[in-house]
Amino acid sequence: MTIQPIAGDPLRSQGARRSQDSEERSGKVPPAGPVERPEASDRVDISREGRAQAAKAGLSGAHAEEPGEDRLDAIRIRIQQGTYNTPESAEEVALRLLDSGDLGL
Repeated sequence: MTIQPIAGDPLRSQGARRSQDSEERSGKVPPAGPVERPEASDRVDISREGRAQAAKAGLSGAHAEEPGEDRLDAIRIRIQQGTYNTPESAEEVALRLLDSGDLGL
């Protein structure tokens, strides 16, 4: 048995095809505009357990030296520019995670 294909898209009715075709010819279909990207808004929440482990390891805020605003601004700019979105950066992060022992592997 042979099934004969119906002209066009079988999932759209003839009326829908005719309507779209006439709108495209008459210029009623607006052109596609640029896609707006949402502003990046990353956030980190550290749990009580995480803070306790950091304090136990001597990494609590009281003992750790805070980076200056200039350094933080420079890091933010590099993040926004995609400096760290490379395979090399991903590999370095993965190696540091493995070396830290935090994964329990």
